Amino acid sequence: PKRLLRVCSLSEWAPRMIGPYCQLTAAAGVGNVAGQLGLVPTTMALVEGGALAQARLALRHSEAVLSGLGLGTRRPLSLIAYVVRESDVVQVH
Repeated sequence: PKRLLRVCSLSEWAPRMIGPYCQLTAAAGVGNVAGQLGLVPTTMALVEGGALAQARLALRHSEAVLSGLGLGTRRPLSLIAYVVRESDVVQVH
C-alpha cells in the first residue's frame, strides 16, 4: 500500500508544504521525498548562511520526513538538488 505524509502547519521538525504536493510518498519500503527547502520550519524563512546551509537543512528535513513514516536514510537511491546560482554549485556539491 502507498503511504503519504504532508506537513500542513508550522512545526519544529520540517517546513510545511508550499505547494500542492506530498512531501513523502512511500511504497514497498522506498520513500520519495519531494520539495525540501532550506527553510526554518517555525518561521518558513530561508536559513542564513547561503546555499550550503540551505542544502544541509533541506537534507535534515528530508531525513525528518522519512522518519515520519518509519523510513531512514541509510541507503539512498538518488538525490536531485536544484541550485539557482551557478556559483553555488561548488558549495553544495
